[in-house]
Amino acid sequence: MRSLVKRLFATAAAAAVIPAAMVVSASTASADTPYRSISTPAGAMCLDIPRGTTDNHAPVQIYYCNGGTNQQWIYRPTSVPGYGQLVNVASGSCADVPRNDLADLAPVEQYVCGASSANQMWSFDPASGQLRALHSGKCLTISSYAYKSKTFQYSCGIAYSQRWQLNV
Repeated sequence: MRSLVKRLFATAAAAAVIPAAMVVSASTASADTPYRSISTPAGAMCLDIPRGTTDNHAPVQIYYCNGGTNQQWIYRPTSVPGYGQLVNVASGSCADVPRNDLADLAPVEQYVCGASSANQMWSFDPASGQLRALHSGKCLTISSYAYKSKTFQYSCGIAYSQRWQLNV
């Protein structure tokens, strides 16, 4: 499973660095990227948009994995090599750190995707399982493994609460 995830992200990262003459539009790239859930390492809890709402500022939380479209995400490559947007399938919105906040504990919410929004760009490190925000360099984190726990950014470290697995 890990090798499949590594290959998918390597493919997505490679697509982001294609020379300008061969750049694929974001809509084409996202259509080619499979839906996946993003879960805690044990796989019981998944990143989730409550009830699949399309509201801006809805929290990105964890909830029991159920396969719903509100728990499915597309990794959309961006113009920044190694970084992409996490687009929720149910809402079509991106995982976002509001106002480009640099602080630890800044919430991660969904917001309408912007092509050049650094606070919506994330890199995934398969070795550590961390999702890192481009604008702050901080990692997607949860405070607990209780259902409906909200996500936030926090300085990257070795905490288990910053480890994720991407599932196809």
